[in-house]
Amino acid sequence: MPEITIEIPIVPKAQARARSRIAGKGGRQFVQVYTSAAQRNEQDNFKALLYRQLPAGFQPIQGAVKMWIYARLPIPKCSKKQMERYLSLEIPHVARPDVDNLAKHVKDCCKGAVWHDDRQVTKLVVAKAYHPQPGWEIRLEW
Repeated sequence: MPEITIEIPIVPKAQARARSRIAGKGGRQFVQVYTSAAQRNEQDNFKALLYRQLPAGFQPIQGAVKMWIYARLPIPKCSKKQMERYLSLEIPHVARPDVDNLAKHVKDCCKGAVWHDDRQVTKLVVAKAYHPQPGWEIRLEW
């Protein structure tokens, strides 16, 4: 089974909810759904770093994909003793962002580059923890 590990050295961010607004005039009003500029910028940065990590000539995966995501989140400013507790995983990361929103961000960014559609993901394991070097670790098997 082929396997690849990708490291993206940016602070993990969750997928933001889509925005909506009422557009049109008079009797032709409709709801327009869009992605915020900040979210598009975050996705573009992730994708640029993702493409650099993929091997030369990599083609999007055709079949089922198993995916492991590890989000390394920044440690808050604290004392040395507190930092040791964060690093030993004694204090779990229970604050935002949620793991499901982190996974959604990665899956959306991988569409077209790693696979054709995120419905190809048949196994998904997501974890988050405090880490001195924030970033993403993503392992794929297919």
